[in-house]
Amino acid sequence: MKTTLPPQRILRMLFWETTVRCNLACAHCRRLESNEADVADLSTAQAESLIDQLAELGRRQSPRGEGVPPLRVAGILPALRGRDALATKEHGQDAHATEEHGPDALATKTAQMPMPVLVFSGGEPLCRTDLFSLVERARRHGIVPALATNGTLIDNDKARQIRAAGIGRVSVSLDGATADVHDRMRQIPGAFDQALKGIRCLREHGVPFQINMTLTKQNAGQLEEVYQLARSLRAMAVHLFMLVPVGCGQSLAVTDMLSPQHYEEILQEICMLEGRSQIQIKVTCGPHYERVKRQLTPAVRSVPVRASDIRVAGVSPACVEGVPPSQRGPEALGTRGQDARDPTPHGVTTNAHRPSKGCLAGLGVLFVSHRGDVYPCGYLPIHCGNVVEQRLAEIWDQSEDLARMRDVAALEGKCGLCEYKKVCGGCRARAFGMTGNYMAEEPLCAYEPQPKRTDGS
Repeated sequence: MKTTLPPQRILRMLFWETTVRCNLACAHCRRLESNEADVADLSTAQAESLIDQLAELGRRQSPRGEGVPPLRVAGILPALRGRDALATKEHGQDAHATEEHGPDALATKTAQMPMPVLVFSGGEPLCRTDLFSLVERARRHGIVPALATNGTLIDNDKARQIRAAGIGRVSVSLDGATADVHDRMRQIPGAFDQALKGIRCLREHGVPFQINMTLTKQNAGQLEEVYQLARSLRAMAVHLFMLVPVGCGQSLAVTDMLSPQHYEEILQEICMLEGRSQIQIKVTCGPHYERVKRQLTPAVRSVPVRASDIRVAGVSPACVEGVPPSQRGPEALGTRGQDARDPTPHGVTTNAHRPSKGCLAGLGVLFVSHRGDVYPCGYLPIHCGNVVEQRLAEIWDQSEDLARMRDVAALEGKCGLCEYKKVCGGCRARAFGMTGNYMAEEPLCAYEPQPKRTDGS
């Protein structure tokens, strides 16, 4: 009889750096190689093999080993391409949605599937000429595809292709609410206006999208403005990334990294924004957000991990889990804040999963580079294998580094002592980037663990 894998061994999301090529040169980018390195991108045949290996792993993760019938997901995607229910109501249109067809369909279906979500990332994935044929291959396996892009290459024709491909959601990065802030971080004049044009094209063609924002000292003051911009654009979600000092972002470690106290204040501000229940919000690479939410009111300090039991400063359980019911829909890119059942670390998320664990590097997510190298996440350069040389399932099962990261008891420093370690765990990538030890304590956490009481009270 086939046994079910332990929850922490279920791969929920795989981020694939489809190409190292990019038309921008963002100051905080995690990539280490230049556009010239694109000759080392996985070939079409190698990329197809990666997708097949992911499907193989997904089928094995099914309790009965059955996997998902081909095109099962493809069958629901047309219904998701229209405007979500909230947006259509705002425009006076009929917002018909059923259990099988509507903004919650992808979340519902994904919750029933063993297949991981596959995020086509980069570089800029739209620079890859075989992108849409690879998306189609993923869909045939029942894998939900998502796209992470800077948005500047999206015009009406490209948006039409994205819709036709059945991509579950597109994430577009906006690192400011104004051109001067965004363009300064992206290091390309006009990038902001181009990204907005791309977003409007996606909206015109009914493609669900979300906004990703990387928080630094340069743009932290525009958090509210980006939130309002996302709402005005009718985005399905805002994902907020806390800077990790890897790749090009190493140069920002001193000048633009928020201090631990500033991080704490920002996380509290985000929690208040989430409490408005106006748009879905997720925090990525800020696992201590789970602690902050539990600390804001005494009632949640000792609650169980399940988000359905959490009530934070007026935030409903549905909002804590990810999104108010009126806005539920498929989500893609940017993510974290859940256990191994929740695929939301750096990208696509589904609202059927509950937030309960901060850092998911190697726990519920993996990152595959443009060369096929496997890492716990896109920000943690610990090499675990290569899919050209070894099967993905073998790497997932046998990597000693992945096994160590899954062991919360192995956390060091104050993370190892912290009473919130099971819901937070600290950012393993930031620990590695700033100390060289991925199990060290979270360097940008202001919280001091409370000593255990010995008087029995």
